[in-house]
Amino acid sequence: MAKRVKDCLCEIGRPSIASAAPETYAALGHPPGQNPARNDTVTPAARVLWDAAALAVEDTGLPTQSIGNAAQAVADVDWPLNDSQRNAVTHCLSHRLSIVWGPPGTGKTTTAASLVAARVLAALELGQNTRILVTAPTYTAWEKLFGEVLELLEKLNITGLSGYRIYAPTHVDRAPLPESSNNVQDVEVRPHDADFRTFWQELKTPATIVLAGAVAQQCYRIAHVGNDTAMAELFDFMVIDESSQLDVGRSLFPLCLLAAGAELALFGDHLQMPPVIATQPPRGAEWLVGSVQSYLIRRHGLTLQNLLINYRSAGAFVEFGKRIGSSQKNARRTADFCVSSVSHPPCPPPATL
Repeated sequence: MAKRVKDCLCEIGRPSIASAAPETYAALGHPPGQNPARNDTVTPAARVLWDAAALAVEDTGLPTQSIGNAAQAVADVDWPLNDSQRNAVTHCLSHRLSIVWGPPGTGKTTTAASLVAARVLAALELGQNTRILVTAPTYTAWEKLFGEVLELLEKLNITGLSGYRIYAPTHVDRAPLPESSNNVQDVEVRPHDADFRTFWQELKTPATIVLAGAVAQQCYRIAHVGNDTAMAELFDFMVIDESSQLDVGRSLFPLCLLAAGAELALFGDHLQMPPVIATQPPRGAEWLVGSVQSYLIRRHGLTLQNLLINYRSAGAFVEFGKRIGSSQKNARRTADFCVSSVSHPPCPPPATL
């Protein structure tokens, strides 16, 4: 894993926008200014690392009318989308970099699926052969999101997409392939594999919208097997679910797949337990080696798109979340849940031998 992270960092290099945070120098015991920036090419991944504040206010170029039409179309098919979720979707569609934050039970994955479907609708309206990647730190997370996207595309009667679920050849415990009117197939990342080469060529010269899903660590393999490098600018639109569980190092794998002008949306809850890392984080700068979501918030001060309605937590948990940093506008959707005791009849006596 360390070699892969190093490979990505070497590809990203030290472009003119690269600058170390003061906390980095302090943690390493280096004087400020050591290892200054060079004139390496400014890649999309480099902009996320060092120019995120500017990236977060850049317009995607999608027309306001197309964004509104797409969000409304999702709402019209009886897909659960409250006002805060819809606001998050429209924000992500209009900004190059966004972070959507919500405590457990606020529908982050549902909102992410709505965003992907809305981006597909906008691409169809504008005649764009957009290349979309859905990723997460675990197979379970991205497979669930990918499945919800396919379900929503069915509700919207969207066909004609090329869909790919990308796996390591050794990963055989795969979620069932959801029913879909679109062409969706599982592809293993292997050199000289015909299906992988087809996937790669479609990303290089797309003839339609391409929807792909992969676990974050497999994104490195996509670039390495396809291009013999750690970086390949393949995707125009990327959603990282559970980004608060994806450490900065492993986040480089999908970030190195961003194409020029790409749009990136991260979904997660940085107030939950951070990803487990095999090192002692520097005191006062834990975010340097924590999640990519925490890094972007602490390093660049990005504004969060808050999901405000909780669908599964009791009121006491919602109120506790407010005390530790969740939005004061958070509210539960329904009456408090409770656990009821159930009386069981006494067990019959054991049979006589």
